[in-house]
Amino acid sequence: ALMVSADRTCRIAIVASSAGIKLPASGVRLDQPGLRIASTAVRGPVLPTPIIRIQPVGSFLNTPGMSFVTATVAGDTVGIKLLFTSESNLPPGTNVTLSLPGFSAPKRVVESVSSVPFAISVGYWDAATSKLRLEVAEEIEAGEPVTVIVNVFSAIRLPLVGVRKNQPDITIETDSPLGPIPPTSLTSVAPVGSFTTTPALSFSNAIAAAPSEMTFRFTAEMDLKAGDKVSLELLGFTVPPTLPAYTDATYTFSVAGRTLVLTAKVAVARRTAQTVTVPALFGIRLPDVGTGNTRCCAIGGTCCVKVSATTV
Repeated sequence: ALMVSADRTCRIAIVASSAGIKLPASGVRLDQPGLRIASTAVRGPVLPTPIIRIQPVGSFLNTPGMSFVTATVAGDTVGIKLLFTSESNLPPGTNVTLSLPGFSAPKRVVESVSSVPFAISVGYWDAATSKLRLEVAEEIEAGEPVTVIVNVFSAIRLPLVGVRKNQPDITIETDSPLGPIPPTSLTSVAPVGSFTTTPALSFSNAIAAAPSEMTFRFTAEMDLKAGDKVSLELLGFTVPPTLPAYTDATYTFSVAGRTLVLTAKVAVARRTAQTVTVPALFGIRLPDVGTGNTRCCAIGGTCCVKVSATTV
């Protein structure tokens, strides 16, 4: 043991990981009462005494979540709904920053509204870092649940590859002087699936109004689990009300109106290229006006093919 002389300033570094010490999940308040120091020094013991200066550490616990307030199509503009509850006060001038990799926006300033009146009404988009900085204008009390809606007219655009469920690199942070929080993954992030630009449909008998075998190719950016559905909306095609028996290793087939539904029989890992044969025996006929031209999917088009996915 070392002798420490009186009136000498001491700095003790404790390697928290090796000592098994962890910060509270709720963080530490600025100059938090209840933290004390004591000494059993032979030449003058010290009873438990409040520590005067304590570095604050903020926390959102497990409250941060993000979802979308408009229809979600990968690559389209979207409104964003952010929820969080801070364990410490967020004073005016504090920034709450969302990291949104792959997102984009044409505007630097975005409009928002919060459940705490006048607390957050404006945000700033940084195109270089794909971060949305929300500025606190009115103090937000500790423990106050906050909902922030970023207006769809701010034109924040989803990544073309979509968003994975609880995507870990979508993070939230704050620079509050009463308890900063480093970039932390959100507890919940709403998923948005995507096929990017991969869907392709070809025909063995490319004649208008004729039945044909179809080959459908796509690559999903998200995992597909057994029971998930990939749907082909075949506008202008002639689709029978029922399908004859047909065996495929990966998918079962059914119809709903003019939509051909492929239901996964097994799990398909994300980014696994898929080639699905739709046999001619199904009796699906091409549109009378043909398909594959730009007017097919224009407003009011009658020969458009659209692909979508739903999860169980």
